[in-house]
Amino acid sequence: MTDTTDFVAIDLEMANRWGAICSVGVAVFKDGELTDEWQSLVDPEVEFDDNFVEIHGIDEENVDGAPNFTKVMEEVECRIKDHVVVAHNSHFDRRAMESEAERWGRRIPDIAWLDTLDVSRSIWPDLPNHRLTTVCRHIGYDFEHSNALDDAKAAGHVFLEAMKETGKDLHEMTKLAVDLGSFIKTDVSVVGQAIDRYNKFVAQH
Repeated sequence: MTDTTDFVAIDLEMANRWGAICSVGVAVFKDGELTDEWQSLVDPEVEFDDNFVEIHGIDEENVDGAPNFTKVMEEVECRIKDHVVVAHNSHFDRRAMESEAERWGRRIPDIAWLDTLDVSRSIWPDLPNHRLTTVCRHIGYDFEHSNALDDAKAAGHVFLEAMKETGKDLHEMTKLAVDLGSFIKTDVSVVGQAIDRYNKFVAQH
């Protein structure tokens, strides 16, 4: 495993309501700092829904010549391997990724998903809502919404601010997310490893 203070934030944009991915953004955080970022358009090889195009501005012409989901996932996997993956409303991204993997006949890697939507609801309960834009406005972080990379970086900064405000580190935030039901892992052993690391941390302090 990599250093347990590190995490990766991810965001996906969709071509239609069936979860066909047309853009991916990945932001890598180490020791509380953004250290790497990566994004790619994705050719979903399906029709785009005009309503979705209006949201993110990506259409068939934009993805012409872009790699398909299988090729993009090769790049994504090398960045998220062995990291906790943070996303705002991670259930949406997780299900889209699983759906696309099934459509393309591909197995996605085991991923430890941590949802900043649930975390923000717990830490800032008095906000009018907990959309990414609202939470970022509250913490003073400006970004371009519905751009996969910018949304990924924003989710990462929300998580950093949540750790700062609560005084919790990644171990303790993982435990909080487990308690909230917003830490989901397809490989149960890795969840166990995260909890074990947290328990060892508590025992030593």
